[in-house]
Amino acid sequence: MPRAEKTTGAVASAAISSASLAWRIVRARCSSKLLRSLIRPADPLHCPSTHNAGVDLVSQVLLFGLSWITTTARWTETSVASPMKEKAVTDNPDTTGFRALFHAPGPLDSQYLSSSDPAIASIVGQSGTDYVILDAEHSVYSLATLRGCIDAVAQTPARCVVRIADDSPTLIKQILDLGVDGIQVPNVSTADQAERIVKAAKYPPEGIRGIGGGRASGYGPRMNQSVSTANSSVAIIVMIESAEGIRNAADIAAVPGIDGLSVGPHDLALDLGIPMNPQHPKLLDAFHTLVAAGRASEKKVGVVCGLEDVPQWLAEGAQLFTVFFTTQVLNAAAKDTSSKMRAAFHARIDA
Repeated sequence: MPRAEKTTGAVASAAISSASLAWRIVRARCSSKLLRSLIRPADPLHCPSTHNAGVDLVSQVLLFGLSWITTTARWTETSVASPMKEKAVTDNPDTTGFRALFHAPGPLDSQYLSSSDPAIASIVGQSGTDYVILDAEHSVYSLATLRGCIDAVAQTPARCVVRIADDSPTLIKQILDLGVDGIQVPNVSTADQAERIVKAAKYPPEGIRGIGGGRASGYGPRMNQSVSTANSSVAIIVMIESAEGIRNAADIAAVPGIDGLSVGPHDLALDLGIPMNPQHPKLLDAFHTLVAAGRASEKKVGVVCGLEDVPQWLAEGAQLFTVFFTTQVLNAAAKDTSSKMRAAFHARIDA
């Protein structure tokens, strides 16, 4: 049976089972003296507005059943990846899903998002980008707003990564429990730090990550599947943003479980004591050191840059590219729109 048909059948079966369960619960409740006293005998399915307790009880039970249907359907449906999400194939059984993209040929593009609006996340996810990075390091996200944006991206062809604030094992666990496809950890300077990050992000025996019943496990039903696939499919990207990190680049890149390395050129330039110029010789030398380290360990190396700088960094050996959607693309689009409108106004006035 084709995979899509199996998915449809599973969703339908889950819906029927859940609806049946919800109806049995409602029927049992309706037979109680309390509920029968709240619902008119002449019309057992009618709940007058004056009988709020009866309405609330029936509504809550039905909503529980419908919520379970929706959750089951969503997680069954999203377990079938779109063609874009399936485009990377490797022969390594330890590298699957999103993580496989980082070990397949070719560059990858992504966009930073600092807005907590799920609608914006959905728009960026539908843009054709390989993955969306929710910037929880510099932006005002909570776990709740992150979950909303992650849900939104999950309905698009793009994958979802969260740039976390630091390398705290607790924070890594909380973010991964939200069901992201990968994490990006800023300011990694040593191999020991990289090893601790991998350990915090992996389930035993490779790491120390604990099992939770959050979004990653479908809030429970997919727990076994989540635990069995997370180590091989969740990507770990580290950012090198200091002179110390560049000196230790080869050792960091060689850490098993690290899938990509990215330069934050502005922070690196500040640490190197040089202007924030993408063509500064010291910055380029540092980037070449990182590229060499990545190639030696077969890891992709990337950069955060403006759209106009992509050709330069591609020539320098970058394979992971990230632009700031909210502060670059959205600003540019807003300015362009305003400029064109004013030009139209002036053209009309001059005429």
